[in-house]
Amino acid sequence: MRTLAFVAMCLILLVSILPSSAQDEGGDPSVLSDELLPGTPDGTNGGSDGPMVEQPATVAAPEPTVTATAVLSPTVRPTPAPGAIVFADSFEDLTHPNFPLTTLDASEESRGYIEGQYEIRNGRLDFDSRGAAVPGQFSDTTIAIDARVYGGPATRIVHVGCRRSLAAGQEAGYLFGVRPDTGRFLLARAQPDGRLVPLVDQPSTAIHPGDAFNRLELTCAGRTITGAVNGVTVATVQDATYTSGALRFGVGGSGATARFDNLVVTQR
Repeated sequence: MRTLAFVAMCLILLVSILPSSAQDEGGDPSVLSDELLPGTPDGTNGGSDGPMVEQPATVAAPEPTVTATAVLSPTVRPTPAPGAIVFADSFEDLTHPNFPLTTLDASEESRGYIEGQYEIRNGRLDFDSRGAAVPGQFSDTTIAIDARVYGGPATRIVHVGCRRSLAAGQEAGYLFGVRPDTGRFLLARAQPDGRLVPLVDQPSTAIHPGDAFNRLELTCAGRTITGAVNGVTVATVQDATYTSGALRFGVGGSGATARFDNLVVTQR
């Protein structure tokens, strides 16, 4: 009996010891975490051998903010391939006009779209030129247009121009025109001082007489300046005075009126 009582007492002692040991070796995690918190009364790590060292909280570094910055760069327009049409107007679409629709100054000039064509009248008493500029600036191009002229003096002229610019109030550039009543054409260089320097001035059978339409073409490509009438090249010169500028078409002669049609500008 004494033996059995002794064994029972040992079992009771063993059971009372086991929960405490299991708790120390990884029991309730909430108890372990409380023991690791700072601020225990004795400043120790829950009964560990050394003082508790408070570990700094790990804070995730904020992700860098990337700000998109717009980079402005100049718009570069590629040069069209030779033969490409860079401008055209048949003068029939009044919803998208490229030139003035109505009279600007009736005392000196009137311009407008009439019957699917473009009309310019020169009201000047002197032999001045009235015209219209093609939008844009050009270097190496061919300007071609159908033109006829009537009224005014027999020396009236219809013309096209390339590399035109204004200098001291005067137009400078190259001009090519025909005088149907005299059967002559003129290829010239307009100077900034107002002088018109003829490069070629001679007759041609390629010109349609009277008030018939003539197809005028002026090519400015590098140093080469070429004029053609109705598909026939009538003059070619070498001149490097002007390299770029506006394109233009117009009429000369006091009281002369010109009609224009089928304008095409081609890259060279």
